[in-house]
Amino acid sequence: MSKNTRRTFLKAVGIAVGTAGVVSANTASKNRAEPLTVQDELADTDSVETHATGWRYGPVGRMQSSPAVGDGLVYLGSDDGTLRAIDCSTGTLAWENDSAGTKDHLGLTYSDGGVYVGGEYDNDEYQLSSYVADTGELDDQKRVQNGPVQSPIVAGGTAYYPTDNLTSGEVLYAVDTETGETRWTFSVDDCGSGVTSAITEEDGQIFIAHDLTVWALDADDGEVLWSYEDNNYSAIGGLSVADGSLYVGVSRDSSVEDAPNVIALDTDDGGVKWWESVGNYEIAQHVTATEDHLFLSMYSDSSFYLVAISTHDALQEWEFKAENGNFVPESTAEDGSVYVGYGPQVTAFDAATGAKQKTWQTTGDAYGAPVVTDNAIYQNTIDGYVHKFNRDE
Repeated sequence: MSKNTRRTFLKAVGIAVGTAGVVSANTASKNRAEPLTVQDELADTDSVETHATGWRYGPVGRMQSSPAVGDGLVYLGSDDGTLRAIDCSTGTLAWENDSAGTKDHLGLTYSDGGVYVGGEYDNDEYQLSSYVADTGELDDQKRVQNGPVQSPIVAGGTAYYPTDNLTSGEVLYAVDTETGETRWTFSVDDCGSGVTSAITEEDGQIFIAHDLTVWALDADDGEVLWSYEDNNYSAIGGLSVADGSLYVGVSRDSSVEDAPNVIALDTDDGGVKWWESVGNYEIAQHVTATEDHLFLSMYSDSSFYLVAISTHDALQEWEFKAENGNFVPESTAEDGSVYVGYGPQVTAFDAATGAKQKTWQTTGDAYGAPVVTDNAIYQNTIDGYVHKFNRDE
């Protein structure tokens, strides 16, 4: 049963629902008019040593998501319908499971001894599945109405599965990881069909972007805490949360002067902290936030960029333009560096300055965000391989 009992979908600016409502960026002025500063001089690729891979495994077919890592294994889901676990130390196959007929894995997550997967099956049904991480044994499986999109999030004993709503209204399932029972679902029946573009979690709240609206939900019961929408962007590309702020990457509405491509919302009430038209980029496709920096995968004029701005004042700090039109996908920030795969490589940039620190070579173009652990980096590539790199080599 949907738990959206208090939600009223309001498009009018400034109308409140109890203590929550749809907040419009039109109520907030831009925080400054100074020009952005962009670091022009980044380290040349030739001046940064290229490192070899620790190992690679594959090919296994097309992979729709980043790998997941836990219990000394790296987990892969691919379009050949098989879930695999690879030994992190040796790069050899530990186990595989054909997923009982799955024809496509649409995202997987490791958490506390379990691997959680959304997939489409041979009978054109959609399933949410969990597997025992060290053996690959199917633990639980349930049918859902809509196709899972992106990887599930697991927190506090609950797995949150985002879906589209092309068949029914549900766009989020909250499933108890112990019992497999559905705790609650979130429905947007009155918004029509559309795309669930991003989901993230922080401090007992689930943030989900569907069509042009961002929703903040109580993680325990799915009740709407607040929602946000305005008419200054044409699509939402990503969400990331850090230090009490939810950062929303959007596609700029070309018909609106100074339309934003990134917005900062207060996680408590959805109020606009700032919105920004960063550079001349048309689309923010992915967002990675830390306490001090916001890293955006941007697109403009047939080129892809990794752009860093300050979370404190929204000033642009540096940009990196991918060569030869290579796609800049999702980034991962860790220990003062930001890691991103573009073309046949993974590169670590200094988070504050944008200087290239290390580059690792892959067999094919990188796909999805690198997974960064204490001593390693794992990256999927579009030719069906997973690569392991040693961070300290």
